[in-house]
Amino acid sequence: MLSLPTAASAAPAAVAPSAVTVSAPAVASAASARPKGSYAVKVVSVTDGDTIRVRVKGRSTPVRLIGLNAPETNPRQCYGTQATSRMKQLTKGGTVYIKADGSQGNKDKYGRLLRHVYTPGGTSLALKMIEGGYAREYTYNRKYAGQYSHRLAQSRAKSAKRGLWRSCVSTPKPTPVSTSCKIKGNISSSGERIYHLPGQRFYNVTKIDTSKGERWFCTETQARNAGWRKSKV
Repeated sequence: MLSLPTAASAAPAAVAPSAVTVSAPAVASAASARPKGSYAVKVVSVTDGDTIRVRVKGRSTPVRLIGLNAPETNPRQCYGTQATSRMKQLTKGGTVYIKADGSQGNKDKYGRLLRHVYTPGGTSLALKMIEGGYAREYTYNRKYAGQYSHRLAQSRAKSAKRGLWRSCVSTPKPTPVSTSCKIKGNISSSGERIYHLPGQRFYNVTKIDTSKGERWFCTETQARNAGWRKSKV
């Protein structure tokens, strides 16, 4: 006798769909790399290797990067042009992220914002400048966030003779006493920029070493605009 399949046996067995796990794309978020508390601004221009201008609330505002000192371009110092060019390269994307440091204050006496500055990916511009030998580590007064990393980067750049550590290490020639500019722009052991006028207490004992970023000024206005303050004695 022919056995006919029952309805239950004739129907193909239902196959439960396999669970397919769809994972989110493993995209590194630039936002997660940026330091907490930083915010985006547009770069307007580059002044030199340690100062840029950015747009804040519609206004062009100078920003002095914390933790470094780059050679000047006016007057021109050794590696000043290269330092400025490097800063332009690092900011060519047009957007950077800035962050205040409570230990340094909001602005310097010249009205420049004192900020840590980062690329959109979270890279410190100051650290990149020091690593490449385009600037020296600089502590104005108190310890700042990242100081250890900056000093370590400088030590490595110096050992590898990168940038200014290769090009600007020759023994400086004494500045002629007959120079037409008489104001001495000294950098103290703590990194503070102080200028001395003829007749002031420490003028005669202050020696200017241009290889360290020290310089002569013709006027007090020139000294102040460059970031120096007058000696108190």
